[in-house]
Amino acid sequence: MVMLLGGFTAVGFAYFNGIGQVNTSDNTALSIKMVEVPEGISVLRVSTIWPWNYFRSLTFHKIVEQSDLVAVVEIVGPIISYSDEENLFTLYKSRIVHCLKGTLPESVINVLQYGGYDSRAKQFVLDEGEPLLRKGDYWLFFMRKMDWERNLKVELPDNTFYPQPLTSLQYDGGQVKTPLETEAYLPEQLKISGLTIEEFKDIYMKP
Repeated sequence: MVMLLGGFTAVGFAYFNGIGQVNTSDNTALSIKMVEVPEGISVLRVSTIWPWNYFRSLTFHKIVEQSDLVAVVEIVGPIISYSDEENLFTLYKSRIVHCLKGTLPESVINVLQYGGYDSRAKQFVLDEGEPLLRKGDYWLFFMRKMDWERNLKVELPDNTFYPQPLTSLQYDGGQVKTPLETEAYLPEQLKISGLTIEEFKDIYMKP
């Protein structure tokens, strides 16, 4: 999980545009900052220790099985980064284009990614291997439902989902593929290149 590098702004108890609510269960003012991510920013990659033994034994059959929602989505924005004393994460407003698995909650969901915009450093801080998500991009996400995350200190909206790490596939021209920034961190069985959605379903989603 990405740790915050920059400073903080104490905002006390507040609602954030209906996107998240500060956790006030401990009755203590929290240092939580939210900022809309600007376009054209540089990316700072943070060295991450991934559980390689887990990824070596992982397959897309298992990834699909572990997912609550598998869907092609368009990042539509707004893209909002949250930071507290320990964590940095971002919520991406996303439109579901094609649902492959799961009950469609709404046509628009929030996609959560650890990492985000550090306004003091003016950089987007992201774990090595994780793709930078931009407004207008299309992705095939393998997502789990995000319930209450006490360590984030923010109560997430009901329709928030978390893509499993290093599994997201770019969707472009009707085909899915592993993004370049992720390829070097994956074993061969998790690298996808040039499959249509129907081909992906035939190979990885049929019993």
